[in-house]
Amino acid sequence: MRSVFLVVLACWSTFFPIDGLRPDLGRRRSTMDNPESIRLWEKATSTDVTSESSAATDESAKRAVDFLTLTRSLKTTKRTGWVMHGVQNPESIADHMYRMSLMAMIASFSNGRLDCSRCIKLALIHDLAEAKVGDITPHCGVSDEDKHRMELNTMESISRMLGQSMGGDEMLELWKEYEGGTTEEARLLKDLDKIEMILQAQEYEADKSSEKSLDQFFTSTEGKWRTEIGKAWAKEIVSRRKVDNQASKDKRN
Repeated sequence: MRSVFLVVLACWSTFFPIDGLRPDLGRRRSTMDNPESIRLWEKATSTDVTSESSAATDESAKRAVDFLTLTRSLKTTKRTGWVMHGVQNPESIADHMYRMSLMAMIASFSNGRLDCSRCIKLALIHDLAEAKVGDITPHCGVSDEDKHRMELNTMESISRMLGQSMGGDEMLELWKEYEGGTTEEARLLKDLDKIEMILQAQEYEADKSSEKSLDQFFTSTEGKWRTEIGKAWAKEIVSRRKVDNQASKDKRN
């Protein structure tokens, strides 16, 4: 604080000489006669400060672009479950994450106890590790333990890549929160992950986009809802599916 005060005083004195305010101080003096003022001015205008700031910005930019380049695969990798069921033009991992983020936003608006910002962050982070390990399903022959280990290693790598200044630590903690289902927000997001899946399945069925039955996506989620929102939204989707199926039967007959 003392250094800042002296720099300010030096600049002030340039326009308002000290002897103009205090005649008793004698002759008018330029602030540049003061060695301390000179030192502080040189420090404030030093190219070293600019260089250090520029280097820090360059490093942050490198880390950010490295991270964003890694996440490109979320846009290009198709969701494994749909590919295995012969769905035409299946959604990408990023497609799933985006609609889940919208779900998180509107679901948290309807419940005042939920932190909306946290819900959206969890939605954006929950499948982030798939940018490197891919979309591993229970039918891929990988154990839950190995899947968790690979995804944890990826998230720790991303955390180091970004560093604390760009949210790396928070991303890792959000991912762990989601994986553990340790908060009300995380439990809601666990439900929304399944909700987005069965909604997409219902849409693919309605569009006749799948070569195989998508029943397993519905049966695998029955009775596994952790929240009232999850139960209510799933009930609505299943109800619409029944209407669609009945309409298809009537049309065939």
